[in-house]
Amino acid sequence: MANTYLTPNMNLKIPVPGSDPGPDWANNLNASLTIIDAHTHLNGTGVPITPAAININSPLQMNGFTLSSAGSVLFATQTSPPANLNLYVDSPDLFFVDGNGNNVQLTSGGSVNATSSGISSGSATASFVGGALVVNSATNTPGNIQGGSLLIGNNVASSNFVTLSAVGSLASSYPLVLPTIPSQPTLLTIDTSGNITAPINPSISGNFTLGGTINVTGNATFVNATFNGGVGFNDIVIFADPITLTGGISGGASVLSGDLVVSTGNIDVPDGNVVLSTGVLESVGLSSTGPTTVHGLNVVVSNTNAAAGLCIVRGYVSSSGVKLSGEGFTVNHVTTGEYTLTFTTPFADIPAVTVTGIGSDVFANIFSGATISASTVTVVTGTVSSGSDQAFMFTAIGQV
Repeated sequence: MANTYLTPNMNLKIPVPGSDPGPDWANNLNASLTIIDAHTHLNGTGVPITPAAININSPLQMNGFTLSSAGSVLFATQTSPPANLNLYVDSPDLFFVDGNGNNVQLTSGGSVNATSSGISSGSATASFVGGALVVNSATNTPGNIQGGSLLIGNNVASSNFVTLSAVGSLASSYPLVLPTIPSQPTLLTIDTSGNITAPINPSISGNFTLGGTINVTGNATFVNATFNGGVGFNDIVIFADPITLTGGISGGASVLSGDLVVSTGNIDVPDGNVVLSTGVLESVGLSSTGPTTVHGLNVVVSNTNAAAGLCIVRGYVSSSGVKLSGEGFTVNHVTTGEYTLTFTTPFADIPAVTVTGIGSDVFANIFSGATISASTVTVVTGTVSSGSDQAFMFTAIGQV
């Protein structure tokens, strides 16, 4: 029979009473006590301690070492912030007390609390300052923002928004540079490099259509334009190439180097001249305190400006009632020596009409027996002996 046996956890040599003689009994006992004194509860030096055997009733010091391999950390709700450099929960949110005693809230309402914290990367920062998001690439140096559409609203609750977006399909990247504020209202133009400018004397080329009334304060040049609401200007406007307006022109001087058609309004230039160097000038009405000059074309200028523009309709009619030249009228050969002229656009009142027969001993007169109106006039022709079909010319002038 053995005098001693070994314990299973710490290999203590335990004397068997009545079998282990002295002094071995005492030596074995002393050796076991020495092992017990130095035990750490590591494997082979005692039974590992379970959580049930631990009663922590004061702060547990880690002595500067890391708590590792933790599956999770379960916090107990605190009613007041703990000491500095502590992470804690004040239900339901997570907080951290920094080294200066600042109580920093890390979560809010189930999300990361980042409303007042900002972000940074190297020298670049982004944070809210006075309600505005400030993005800097370095200290006091603005940085760029890359994103999709930009929604701009009013600084009020439940605001509606204006969405600024790029075109649907961008073939390449390009800049868009805003202009400085002009000294007076003017048109905005953009060049092929993306520079938007607001020139006081704009020059616009290419085909374009503008709706509504266009008011130009400075000088302007328009090329191949259609204005659906008319043009008002204070200085010189140059119309180059064909121009069409449905609302008329009013304002300062205008220089026309191409066809100008005003379909429903008047050309009213109270403070300047109207100059047509080439092309055709068509208007329901034309008035100007300055001279109206149409180079290379026939023109009628009244001694004084009429209250409304004057229109001229002229024509050459054959003896058979066929229109040989002229426009703005139709002819009806009523009977022998009688013709009815109908104006395509009626005058405002009865026009002044002159008629001239073609040939010797031929007459052509206004037929007094028929009604003369703003839209029709009847011409009779013949010779000194009797009425007969004769060719004639006429001119009708009146207000529109």
